[in-house]
Amino acid sequence: MRGTILGFDGSIGAILGEDGKRYSFILGEWRGPTAPAPRDAVDFVDNGSEAEQIYPFKGADIGSAIGNAVQSRLSAAEQALSQGDASQLLPRLKAALAIRPQVILAMLILIATFGLTWLSVGGADLSLGGFVDMAGKVRAPLAESVAMMRQFSASAGAASYGGQALAESQAALRTASLALTIIDFLWVLYLIPAGAALLLVLEYRQKRMRIVELVTGALAAVSLGATWAGRELLAKALSNEFGSAEAAVRSAVSLGWGDWIIGLAGVGLILTALGLLRRTPGL
Repeated sequence: MRGTILGFDGSIGAILGEDGKRYSFILGEWRGPTAPAPRDAVDFVDNGSEAEQIYPFKGADIGSAIGNAVQSRLSAAEQALSQGDASQLLPRLKAALAIRPQVILAMLILIATFGLTWLSVGGADLSLGGFVDMAGKVRAPLAESVAMMRQFSASAGAASYGGQALAESQAALRTASLALTIIDFLWVLYLIPAGAALLLVLEYRQKRMRIVELVTGALAAVSLGATWAGRELLAKALSNEFGSAEAAVRSAVSLGWGDWIIGLAGVGLILTALGLLRRTPGL
């Protein structure tokens, strides 16, 4: 059987077999010219929970060995479902999450980005990219409105106009200017799927950068909170004068499954980067 060394302390060690199981071994079973090291690909004889006659497997694709382990878990879970034994599915998925949490979370982000609704506006379901594109189309008319409001406020101030009308126009100008600034920075949302894709590439190359996990997770988590907060602020702003507008905004603008999955997966990536979401040592 083939596998990957998880760790070795000089006398005993552990191997992750391609069947997804762990095998312990002692130095006396090692057949390599140099001491075994974590991530070394090996070929060994399965003796229950112990590995014997362990040889280094030169030229092996370590990523393939790990992929086979994950594939075996998925196959077993699928077989359990086909046999009606759903009780085994949750433990197997939990085991897969413990081995490669960031891979699963990164894949969830990519699936949610391109395959699920990120935001629903007026009954139109938008993906993350679709929302950014829609906001880009709104930018030009919004910029014209901001320019007109600035001219009006400047003219009113120069003519010493005051009162409620001027105060309301200045408040509207501040709100529109803030919305324009937000639109200008919406391209940052594209960093979320880009970071998730980079995580998968790094994992494929057996590398790990916690800073990528942390930044991608933070952006994903903030996107969920910012979207929810933005909808609530818009509803509150309109409710000042139009009582029914607040409910209308909440009804017309709703967060999709994609937004929730991206946000929660982002929280998971943060926990993984901080070491709070367990990851098998040596991988």
